[in-house]
Amino acid sequence: FNGTVQRDIESRRYGQLGSPWEFNLRDVFRWCELVCSSYERNGQIECGTFADTIYFQRLRCKKDRELMTKRYEECFGDISCLRRTVEFNVYEKSIEIGEAKVKRNIEILSSSEELIIGADPSRLRSSNQPMEAVTFCVQMNWPCLLVGPPASGKS
Repeated sequence: FNGTVQRDIESRRYGQLGSPWEFNLRDVFRWCELVCSSYERNGQIECGTFADTIYFQRLRCKKDRELMTKRYEECFGDISCLRRTVEFNVYEKSIEIGEAKVKRNIEILSSSEELIIGADPSRLRSSNQPMEAVTFCVQMNWPCLLVGPPASGKS
């Protein structure tokens, strides 16, 4: 899949916004790290669950993501794993966004900040998948590059 996607990028089939860039062995390793981490938590190998984080979230337009979805289907067959709902949950000691989980440091919050953040902070549900990808970056100590049009909520 990775090699096929990289050839698509090189032939300019998709992925031109934000280019030049590439998919490489680092991406395969990161995908494997997420799959292994998930396997340690729940005992299941779910490769497709993390394709969005490693591959699809890097593309900057819907058309490119649709083309990559077709490529994923050609390589793996089943795309149902790509259409999952990403839940956002705030707990006393952690925040979970989809499969990603990070600890909360509630000791640094003042009582007024707790009121602002609350148990269910305001957000757009359409932001859940990008927020999951960012949370994985934090969880795995990976650098994170936020992409999107001006005024789209990157800051």
